[in-house]
Amino acid sequence: MLNQKVELRYSVAVTNVQAFAMILFIAVLGMTLIVANPGYFSHDELQKYDHVVRYGFENYLQAYLPIHQTSAFGAPVRPVSFFVQGVLALFMEHYPVVVHLSAVLTHAVIGFLLFLLVGRFTANKKVALLASLIFILNPLVMMSAGWSAALMDRWYVFFGLLAFLAAEKYVRQKESSPLLLILLLLCSTLAILSKETAMILPGLMLLLVACDFSILKSKRFWLAGFIWALPIIFFLAFRLTAILGSFGDPQVSDYKASVTNIPDNLLVYSAYPFSYALTEANGWVFLSVTAIALALAVHAVLVFILGMTYGLKSTLTYVAMYFLFLAPVILIPIKGAHYMYGSSLVLSTALAAIFYSRTSIRHLSKAFVVFALAVLLLHSFKVQKFIYDEGQCMNRAMTSTEALYLSNGKPDAVDFQAEPDAPGYVLHKINTGREQIAHWAPVKLTVSNWGDHPAEGTLSLAMNSTCLVYKK
Repeated sequence: MLNQKVELRYSVAVTNVQAFAMILFIAVLGMTLIVANPGYFSHDELQKYDHVVRYGFENYLQAYLPIHQTSAFGAPVRPVSFFVQGVLALFMEHYPVVVHLSAVLTHAVIGFLLFLLVGRFTANKKVALLASLIFILNPLVMMSAGWSAALMDRWYVFFGLLAFLAAEKYVRQKESSPLLLILLLLCSTLAILSKETAMILPGLMLLLVACDFSILKSKRFWLAGFIWALPIIFFLAFRLTAILGSFGDPQVSDYKASVTNIPDNLLVYSAYPFSYALTEANGWVFLSVTAIALALAVHAVLVFILGMTYGLKSTLTYVAMYFLFLAPVILIPIKGAHYMYGSSLVLSTALAAIFYSRTSIRHLSKAFVVFALAVLLLHSFKVQKFIYDEGQCMNRAMTSTEALYLSNGKPDAVDFQAEPDAPGYVLHKINTGREQIAHWAPVKLTVSNWGDHPAEGTLSLAMNSTCLVYKK
């Protein structure tokens, strides 16, 4: 009997290693454009780099790691994620590949955790592996993986999946050690300190209820749920002032919560996966009604086939879990594709479950999944290409700016203008909230309209359509 247990554990270990190797290979291969990106996506990561370069890593930690009160919830308190950002900032100048590869590797580990988790709910390891591989290349993950400053979405999901693995084992395996509750408490704490969205994670316990309603009678279920929610309760109580401020402060318009934002958000987040022309979610306003309707139709067919295959309960569970990860942002006006990282877990698992179904419509189901995957992969490539092009443009603009700044005697003020056919928004990305060019600060950085005359003593630079910055 002992030998059989050892052989079984060895077999499981080998299977897990093989699965992780495949997941990692697909992640690195399928996200090559993200790894190869020579630049960055926005001012957020550049601001962290500025702080580390200008004041040092220790000062950065003192500034970003303390848990403090803020006037509105839109001002983040995320010490775990900010610590990771600070470490990555050390590599940003000379080794962008390290920054982007770390994102892909983290994403691969989360894909492996999804493999382990799905394996807890089905004996078919093919379903678990396919779900993980779809997740790895899902367009819903690309913005979080490719935008360095959006790493928070990956890290809170990472700790959330670890927490759920611990909770599931404690609740459903009666011989499980109470030490799992300590792991659950730790992971819940790290998750809520990675991103505030982690407040929804205890809702994953509803998956256990969906599998077996009788589990509601289990003391282990309620204890695990309480332990999971405990750090979240303390965190939200501490930030109560910020939460209330987010509903009434006009100065936080981008994050001002209101029920009037729900309809648009439900529409956009439902359509986004199959809107293959869409990169940033806020670009949905430029899509035609037909394009949005077709994307919604594909997603609706997925939900319909899932219900036909596994029943109404599976449909309700899918919808609940898909929007669970979006619940904290469904009330705010700003829309972001990176918010959908957690929802991608649900979409990927549903497609894998449909593909390996054994119902009378299994051939039709497989055909639909193949079609859906083709659309998702096309969308994924488009988002990756968009992120790569943005990074390449920003890198060229910043590199040429630095050269001109040094060759012109490092002036105290620099003004930028974009030629009429140039991507002027890139200049705003580079300069928002910054007063630094490479290692030199303070520098007054402004962006003005084409043809304006900057103040005397200001170095006047312009950017052309190829993102090259030159002296006017």
